[in-house]
Amino acid sequence: MNNNRLDMQGMRAIAVLAVLVFHASDLLPGGFLGVDVFFVISGFIIAQLAIVEIRATGRFSLWNFLQRRLRRLLPPMAIVVFVTLSFGMMVDTPSRLTESLPTTALAALTAFINFFFLREATDYFQTFHSNPLLHLWSLAVEIQFYFLFAFALPIALRVWQALGLRRRSAVWTLAALSLLFLLFSLTIDLWLGRTGISQARLFSFFMLPTRLWEFGFGIVGAAAQERFLRRPSRSIAVNALQGGCALVLLIAFKCGSELWNVPGFQAVGPCIAVVVLILTGKSGFVGRALCWRGMTFLGDRSYSIYLWQGPLIVFASMLYGTPQASWLAALGSILLSILTYQLVEQKHRLTSTDADGGRAGRIGSVWLYVCVMAACVFADAIVGPWISHLAAPTPTRATTLDTLCQRQRGALGIKPCVYGPTKRPKVVLTGDSHAGALSQAVIDAADRAGWQTHVATASACAIPDYPEVIAYRASCAGFAHNIFAYVRAQKADLVIISQFSEFYASDLRIGETRWRDGLAAFVTSLVDAHIPILVIADSPRFPLVMGRPLWRSYWSIDLTSSMTARQELVKKEYEVATSVSGGRYLSTSDLFCNGSNCPVFENGAWLYTDADHLSIYGAERLVEPLTDELLRIKSRLVEQ
Repeated sequence: MNNNRLDMQGMRAIAVLAVLVFHASDLLPGGFLGVDVFFVISGFIIAQLAIVEIRATGRFSLWNFLQRRLRRLLPPMAIVVFVTLSFGMMVDTPSRLTESLPTTALAALTAFINFFFLREATDYFQTFHSNPLLHLWSLAVEIQFYFLFAFALPIALRVWQALGLRRRSAVWTLAALSLLFLLFSLTIDLWLGRTGISQARLFSFFMLPTRLWEFGFGIVGAAAQERFLRRPSRSIAVNALQGGCALVLLIAFKCGSELWNVPGFQAVGPCIAVVVLILTGKSGFVGRALCWRGMTFLGDRSYSIYLWQGPLIVFASMLYGTPQASWLAALGSILLSILTYQLVEQKHRLTSTDADGGRAGRIGSVWLYVCVMAACVFADAIVGPWISHLAAPTPTRATTLDTLCQRQRGALGIKPCVYGPTKRPKVVLTGDSHAGALSQAVIDAADRAGWQTHVATASACAIPDYPEVIAYRASCAGFAHNIFAYVRAQKADLVIISQFSEFYASDLRIGETRWRDGLAAFVTSLVDAHIPILVIADSPRFPLVMGRPLWRSYWSIDLTSSMTARQELVKKEYEVATSVSGGRYLSTSDLFCNGSNCPVFENGAWLYTDADHLSIYGAERLVEPLTDELLRIKSRLVEQ
């Protein structure tokens, strides 16, 4: 960074502090907009560097540009990814260790993690405190923009020279392009409406096209700054303007909302405010305040702070779950950033004084990156499967997330897994991923009792269809209707229903009354079609994602605070199941908890894969009582 623009480092400090407070507490609901501010600053910095290089040498070196930027970003990120993966192996949940953490680490190192989160339909605001690498999506967007800028700039320069355009024309063209991409971002819901509201918002949040205008604003600021800074300024007007910009940033950080489209309209004000601060520089009191030593100190280390705050705050939430732990983690990220800045950032950064083009540093950066990449591959291929064995023995006939039995994306076609000879009585297991987690237990119990099992479940899809659930996952539309049609077509002798009732009734705000009435209507329709039903109570839901050190042989959690609400739901489920002729209900309270004390790791195995899904070992506790139920129901069928 040019020493003449120390105020930019101050802006970076403001941006990273906003993100830090947002993740550590609820004091700044819009603190996530600090990332948008970062994008504007990044656009300004790379444009300024390119302008300086072109003026000094008359050309733009794509190789030098990319080498400088990647050596600035990748070595610190590699260190953080390695530490996060190593610590996660000791305290994280089986599902992330076997399914997402190593894969997420690899995606982060290849700068495609935003595509990974889009594919996995990851909601940033709902899942941040359960994914220690989720915050790295913004680094992927930034790196992708660097490559786009590096390849587009030489082409743009040639076109400019061929057309004989002046610099003023370039500024206006850049501004027009930025506004064009801004309009695209603001209308993303209309552009991608056919893929569903949630998918459109995920694209808007994670992908580069909807963020280009923010980088563009920074580039416009870099291209126009000299024209504005050379002009004599009226201190009163500049102070008022900068004060207004500071107020806009404060309001945005304090009043921003994850419920609005992101980046969307709420990002426009902060981004414009940053551009105005760029153009007015140190002429006003805000610009001078941004140059204070404390601000520039944090600004210099803002990148390392941003890298560390994600995993530290997430692990603090997992292991302790207290506000004090989150604030200590935030402080820890600042302290670690000091070491990272000195030992990693400065060591690997390519500067103009590197006589040999920084060959030694380049080799060191490459080796660091290769070693961390190898560690991620090893974790994904070797360590992950070993840890998975502690939650699910192999081989298994059905897993907690069987892609055939459980329609992860809610495709409307019912393609269940079928187990057992066709001549046996048929039982259909249906519901969401919580029912899918029971699949192995249902199959084993059905095999003992002489039943054929059909597993037809869908992740995040409720029984029956509720508008709120469909808004949450559009592909769930028609799920319950198709299940009913499938059950009738197969002439099933029993339907087993299990689902994440608390999530639908509380988190999606369906309400306990509407949730109960909807379930009762679906159960009644099955009974009217002469199909018996069995409702299995949901497993306990833990208030946090549980950290479980591998060296602990036993770990239980006290659920006294949430047990009352759970008991109310269990009571309503019981009333629904037993209110119809032949309806049965299987309680699980005594199977998973001793009063309000519920073990999550016992006898060398995990009973859960995350905060609310049973592992294979956990589901095994259902086999005996479920076998007894199936035998009783089968005897009644024979009598009839």
